[in-house]
Amino acid sequence: MILGNKELKNRYKDVYDDEMFTSNGIDYRLHDVKVISEKTNITGITKTWGKSLPVTEDVKPISVDNSSDAFYYFEAGKYYLWDLGYHEMLDDCITLFYIRSTLMRGGGQLISSVADKGFHGHIIVGFVCHHNMAISQNERVVQAVFYQTDDDKILYDGDYNE
Repeated sequence: MILGNKELKNRYKDVYDDEMFTSNGIDYRLHDVKVISEKTNITGITKTWGKSLPVTEDVKPISVDNSSDAFYYFEAGKYYLWDLGYHEMLDDCITLFYIRSTLMRGGGQLISSVADKGFHGHIIVGFVCHHNMAISQNERVVQAVFYQTDDDKILYDGDYNE
């Protein structure tokens, strides 16, 4: 079952402003952006597995004509990492992330994974655009949709919890 507006507002009423709630999810804003360089860095090596994490560079927002609005400029074909800020996932839902339709219609593509039940930390997703794009800093870019599960409460207990 997908949690709707009324249930999400009940559970997250003290966390998000009303404008962030949609009929079937919560919009997340663009906080920070990184672009992946060609190099990779191996970290977290254990006896059975390792994590290959990319080396990234910060992308700085640019202010147009000294206005208070700042924009991130995205080049077609480059792979970016979007930091959507710190969030706490519900203990009885997995969460999937979808790009907002305006960005999709403009040629943007979101690459994300599932946020497990009980995850708490920064939500970071991948983004590629097929045409150059400009997106306002702090723009609502991703909708989180919460899918309630009926299994036992096995919660995320991984390395990325903050």
